[in-house]
Amino acid sequence: MNKKLPLLILIILVSLISCKKKSGCTEYFAENYDPEAAIDDGSCITLGSMIFYASLANEKLDLFINDELIGTIQPSSILFGLPTGFGFGFNEPNCNDPFGLVVEKTTGNYTLIVKGSNTIRKINVSNTVQCNAIDINF
Repeated sequence: MNKKLPLLILIILVSLISCKKKSGCTEYFAENYDPEAAIDDGSCITLGSMIFYASLANEKLDLFINDELIGTIQPSSILFGLPTGFGFGFNEPNCNDPFGLVVEKTTGNYTLIVKGSNTIRKINVSNTVQCNAIDINF
């Protein structure tokens, strides 16, 4: 009986170790999807798009997220609130429109810094998997 106890303990340990499920990202559309993962560990990275536009701007606007310049909106590309259709009334652009600045970042919340010639403005923005249209209204 004494000789069988260590063997029994070894068999139990090996079976426990081999049955441990791998953790990782289990979201199929995530950038870091792991097909071998059985347990989602919250590490998934998904990308989303935001389009920034300025329906009332008449000056060049520099846009920053985390102190990184993500782009510039020129007054000539703003067309004073008429980017799609050129009718009376404003049609919000989508991420396929050429009128605006499309940014792709991981999903989450960001602080956008908008710098004009005389003004700096902070805007809290949220990025989801769907395209978010964000009017700066500077």
